[in-house]
Amino acid sequence: MELSLIDPKKVELSIYKNCEQVKEIANNLTETKQVLKDVLLEIDYRYRQLECYNCRNIESYNKKVISTRFPYKVIVIDELADIILQDRQEQTANRKNPLQEQSLESLICRIAQIGRACGVHLIVATQRPSSDIITGLIKANIPSRVAFSVSSKIDSRVILDEKGAEKLTGKGDILFKMVGDEETHRLQGAFVSDEEIEKAVDENTNKEEIKKQQTEKMANILKQRQQQEQIKRQQEKAEQERIKQEKSNKRWITFEKICHIIGSMLKWSGIILFGGIYLIFKFISDLAKEK
Repeated sequence: MELSLIDPKKVELSIYKNCEQVKEIANNLTETKQVLKDVLLEIDYRYRQLECYNCRNIESYNKKVISTRFPYKVIVIDELADIILQDRQEQTANRKNPLQEQSLESLICRIAQIGRACGVHLIVATQRPSSDIITGLIKANIPSRVAFSVSSKIDSRVILDEKGAEKLTGKGDILFKMVGDEETHRLQGAFVSDEEIEKAVDENTNKEEIKKQQTEKMANILKQRQQQEQIKRQQEKAEQERIKQEKSNKRWITFEKICHIIGSMLKWSGIILFGGIYLIFKFISDLAKEK
C-alpha cells in the first residue's frame, strides 16, 4: 500500500514521513494540486493496463499479472476547508486567465469518481463541515462518511444527511454511515497516544533508507555550504578588484587634474612673459623717440 498525505498544518501528519508506505507529504496548495494531478496520471496508467489485460478492477489484475502488481493507494487530506478556501481565493484572483488550472474540488471529485476500481481511495477530513466546503459534488462522490461530535443539527445533516451527530458525547464517539447502508451506526473510536504512534512508525520505518537519506541530506548541506563559501570568496575578490580599480581611477583623475593645472599655469605664465617683453620693448622705443 502507498500513502499520499496532505497536511496543511504541517504538524499533524509529519510524524509519518519516515514510514515505508508514505510516498509523499504535501503542505501547501501548490504541492497538493501537484500530488492530485500525479494521482490522476497514475489512475489513467492503471486503467490502460487493466484494458490491456481485460481486467475490470485491481483485484483481477493483481491475480492475473503477478509480476507488475499495483499497490493500493490512499490519499489522506487533512483540513480540507483550509486548502479549499485557499484554492477559491486563487481561482477568483486568476479568473480572467485563460490558462487557469483545475480547481481543487474538481480534482478531488475526479479521483473519487474513477479511482476506486483501480485501487485508489480518498480519506478527507475537516473541522468545518459547512455546505460551502462539503459541497453536493463532494458528497455524491464520497458516500461513506464518519461524523464526530458537532455543534448543530445543520452540521450533522451536511455530513450524514441526517441529524444525530450533535448528540454525540465526544472522546471517540462516532456515527458511521457506509455506502449502500441506510442505517447509521454508532461506534467508539480508540484513543491512540503519541507514544503508540511513534512505536508503530518505528516498526514500519526503513532505517537503512533513513540513514541513506540523512547522509545524502548532510552531503547536500556540505555542498551548499562549499558553494556559498566559494560565492562569498568570489564576491570578496570582486569587491577588492573594484576598490583597487576605484583607487587607480582616483590616482589617474588626480594626475590628470595636476597636469591640467600645470598646463593652465604655463599658459598664463607664457602670456604674462610675452606681455612683459612687449611692454619692455615699447618702453625702450618710447625713450628712443624722446631723445
